[in-house]
Amino acid sequence: TVVGLKPPIQLLWLWYRRGPLLSLAALMTMALTVLGSVVFIVIGLFINIAVWPVLMLVADKRQGPSQAIVTAIRVCLRYPLPFILLFLLQLLTFLLGIVTFGIALVWLVPFWLRCQGILYRELFGVVLKMNVNKPQALFNA
Repeated sequence: TVVGLKPPIQLLWLWYRRGPLLSLAALMTMALTVLGSVVFIVIGLFINIAVWPVLMLVADKRQGPSQAIVTAIRVCLRYPLPFILLFLLQLLTFLLGIVTFGIALVWLVPFWLRCQGILYRELFGVVLKMNVNKPQALFNA
């Protein structure tokens, strides 16, 4: 939610319509990653790094699964450093979770998800729409 804007209750059910497409996108990315790993481990690793924003593209930008995969790979080829750094952060989070027997994951997983969201916002641009005709209840302290 955006600070100061009250979300309508209809947004609660909005994502359920995207469920089948999200499931198909997840299956397609998994199949591509496995297929790439079978061909050559470096190709599988690249596909694994490149397709992390596919589910967000399907849900947020309303792209189809194949279109989202192509978009994610194109953006990864254009900006490889942020993708690689996010993957290294994920690897570090995983290793710290193993060392601490999963206790550190309570803090590290939300941190990693927040980094993923910030990177998605910076690379793909999140646009906020405001209806200026409808008054919003704001609380100013």
